[in-house]
Amino acid sequence: MKKTYLYTFLGITLNAIENSMTIVTNLGSILWPASIVNMMHAFGWTMCASIFTEGIVISFLTMILERRML
Repeated sequence: MKKTYLYTFLGITLNAIENSMTIVTNLGSILWPASIVNMMHAFGWTMCASIFTEGIVISFLTMILERRML
């Protein structure tokens, strides 16, 4: 069970880094990074906080939709 939490946290962290690099380098972005920029401006959050929060929320929504927790 500990490995599952570790891999989930690692995956969210790597996704946050990848999305940050996409936004910062202006290489184009998909819908998720675009919504992160909107969250940053709307709530006054940093990019890191926005991406990490969105990753956590999406992970929990996925678990709810699959009806299976970690």
